[in-house]
Amino acid sequence: MKYDVVTPPSPRINMKDQSSEWRRIVDRQHDQINQRANVFLLINGLLLTSVSTTSLKFLPKVLSLFGFILNVLWCFLGNYSKKRYAYFYNRLLDIETELPEADQIYTQIKENAPKETICSNFKISSTDFLSLYLPIIITALWGVIFILIISW
Repeated sequence: MKYDVVTPPSPRINMKDQSSEWRRIVDRQHDQINQRANVFLLINGLLLTSVSTTSLKFLPKVLSLFGFILNVLWCFLGNYSKKRYAYFYNRLLDIETELPEADQIYTQIKENAPKETICSNFKISSTDFLSLYLPIIITALWGVIFILIISW
């Protein structure tokens, strides 16, 4: 089973099978966002450790610049992943409107989800935070670290 290539289900199959395929695609898109965030957080942790513990003079400059560039890339990749996830999620909700109410799994989850959470106070979803806001914060952090190392 290939996970990187997303092929929408054939319209010739019945709606219930089609919706289960779209659910698989939506779940995979969400998993990709989480996996990418985990990889970028791990790399950032290793880079921060390397910058703080190295004894070479030039290495912190190079590593902080690399961290900055890496996180700019994460900003673009996270935004792209978020847009793909939103497309497939909204498409799935559209397909579920044609199903009986008992089979509208994601629609029921969306309607019955608790409205009051920690993130709802800030109007930020966890997917938005992992794919967009966290990369921007860490990119700014690497920019500050790079400026501090250059001026030190």
